Amino acid sequence: MTNQKREEVILSQELLADLAHDNGKHKFTLNDIEYREIETTITGTDYEDGGATYEVVFQRLSDGKYFKFSYNDWDLEYNFVTDFPNKATEVFPKTITKIIFE
Repeated sequence: MTNQKREEVILSQELLADLAHDNGKHKFTLNDIEYREIETTITGTDYEDGGATYEVVFQRLSDGKYFKFSYNDWDLEYNFVTDFPNKATEVFPKTITKIIFE
């Protein structure tokens, strides 16, 4: 599945920020297309400045495709306009089986 061509979407920083901080509660619309946040995961932290790196997966509801982008708020001089992404790359869901012991 990793050889599939992945779509890249360019969206507004504001829409991606809304998706990143929503926890799947709302749908967001841009150019008459609806999006919904699926999950936001912290992938790294910095205990000195309290910053973190995040991965956000969201879904375009019109065709069910999933996209992912990453961002961080590591620097004390973090600037939304210059540091927050405005694009995301298509990702594909993968089902995995986890074995637990009782």
